[in-house]
Amino acid sequence: MTQNNVMRLLIGKDLGAVSPTTSAGSPILEANDNYLLDGEMAVVNTHNIVLSTATVLTDAIAVRKGIRVVQRSGSTLVYSDIIKRAGVQHFVGATDTPAVQQVSYLGYDGVGAANAIAVLNSNQYEARLKFQEGDTHGFMQSPTLSATYKSDTTATQAEIAAGLHLAFAGSLWRSPEAPVRVERVVLETAAIQLSNNILTVRNGSKYVTWTAAATHAGGAFVAGDTIRIGTAGTGAAATDPAYILTSITGLVGTLDVPFQGANAAVPAIDVAHVVTPTNWGLKFTGLARGFTLGVQGSINNIVKFLIGVTNFGTTPVTYTTAAYEGRGTYRQIAELEWFLQGNEGNEDRGDFLHTTARSDADATATYDVLSIHYVDDHEAGLAMEQRSLKQLLLAFESGFATTEPPDIVIEVLELYCGASSGIAP
Repeated sequence: MTQNNVMRLLIGKDLGAVSPTTSAGSPILEANDNYLLDGEMAVVNTHNIVLSTATVLTDAIAVRKGIRVVQRSGSTLVYSDIIKRAGVQHFVGATDTPAVQQVSYLGYDGVGAANAIAVLNSNQYEARLKFQEGDTHGFMQSPTLSATYKSDTTATQAEIAAGLHLAFAGSLWRSPEAPVRVERVVLETAAIQLSNNILTVRNGSKYVTWTAAATHAGGAFVAGDTIRIGTAGTGAAATDPAYILTSITGLVGTLDVPFQGANAAVPAIDVAHVVTPTNWGLKFTGLARGFTLGVQGSINNIVKFLIGVTNFGTTPVTYTTAAYEGRGTYRQIAELEWFLQGNEGNEDRGDFLHTTARSDADATATYDVLSIHYVDDHEAGLAMEQRSLKQLLLAFESGFATTEPPDIVIEVLELYCGASSGIAP
């Protein structure tokens, strides 16, 4: 009996500035700190003798029978299948790349000074977000979120942007899991005066509070002021959200639209009084979907969307940042770890009676991934030979340094497989 198209995954931790626990030429006998640290890997022959770049091509047992990779997971040693050098067909590595959420604009985009919302009196503005679902839970549909605003006979950009912002915010607030965040941005043609105090904001609330006084470098905030609220700690930027203060009582201010960002105590440097607001725009930022290991049908399900408009005149739509699922993210590695344990005999992993699966993936980490595609030729009895196509993935928590265990494992496998992985500390 044989398996075909089998994938296995081992996950290594970034253990810091440590040398391999078991020196080359010595055996690994059990899962304890005398042989391997938890999360450490090593390349060994079939007798569990640790191999190095000096021995992996000459060790008699490795030459005759092949090699394998061993990883310590808690109190257990986990092994890859045996890999014979002649059976290696493809060897490649990939460094970690974070996921990126889509960012797009309607009107002013924080860059183009000529971009603006076209001002049309007594006009019915209609904007739509058409989402492109990335998993089967969406049944391959394209749900749409719409917002409308009817301008008056003396319309302004600020009024139109606020009306559309409020319409979108109302719809998103009722959503069990908002797919995007909608905010306003504004062009400033004069000096921006920074705030003097920390500003506390809460998602979904119109109320903001200052720590000492509602003042900025040019004086006191007053009703009607436009306020820009950043988050990076480096000053409010043109792409940071803008709100209009409708009233101020003591240290409490009221925004014209509920705050759409995360709860925060925003430092003074990130809060600014926009002295002369001109062109306005709407900023749309995709939000990460929730993730439940082994339950949701998608690993990342990055939000992607198109912006459609009706009766917007010459208002531009700008797609500035494309959505990207990332590479070596926790969600990808954790989902693969859970799923691939079916190849180890835990095929009923979706049942409540299944054996508890390993969970070595770290939610705070990203991973460099090494992939080895190989053919496993072995006798199946009656002089028959079976060919099993297999793939081994080794996920190394990014951040390791030269001469640390992940670096040594990669160098040994590069020599054994005769190719560079492209992964370097």
